[in-house]
Amino acid sequence: MIEFLKVVVITLVAVFSQLLLTKHLEYFYLLDIPLIAVVYFGTYKGRIESCVIGGVIGLIQDSISGLPLGMNGFSKTLLGYMSASASRRLVLERFGMLLGLMLVLSLTDSTIKLVLFLGTGLTIPTRYAMATLLQALLSTPPGAAAMVGLTKLDRWRE
Repeated sequence: MIEFLKVVVITLVAVFSQLLLTKHLEYFYLLDIPLIAVVYFGTYKGRIESCVIGGVIGLIQDSISGLPLGMNGFSKTLLGYMSASASRRLVLERFGMLLGLMLVLSLTDSTIKLVLFLGTGLTIPTRYAMATLLQALLSTPPGAAAMVGLTKLDRWRE
């Protein structure tokens, strides 16, 4: 029960802090807090749990952002699976590995959304490539640092 509440709280904090920060500071959309939450859950949950959590985070994000319902849901579901798979094969104890994982997954998230934009015939946002690179570069260090901090906090409690 405690673990379920932890997932719910982190999910809601990630999505709504992104919403509130972006509303007050326009360029805060470049820090993808929900992606950081998905990768965090992927590093210590199983593949199926990570997919479900990623899908829920993405659907909440879609319902708030105005994007077509399912665009972030699909992307975050795949990223949950990819991060869970990577955590089984890689040693994510080192900050450099977490940086690399966050960078690759952030770029993958943007690529999946681009393919969905092209596949559905929706208009691609202006300066999408520049925003993608900035988002990857700005989300990677805080995401890796947050994952290290949360992992240390979990170990300290045990």
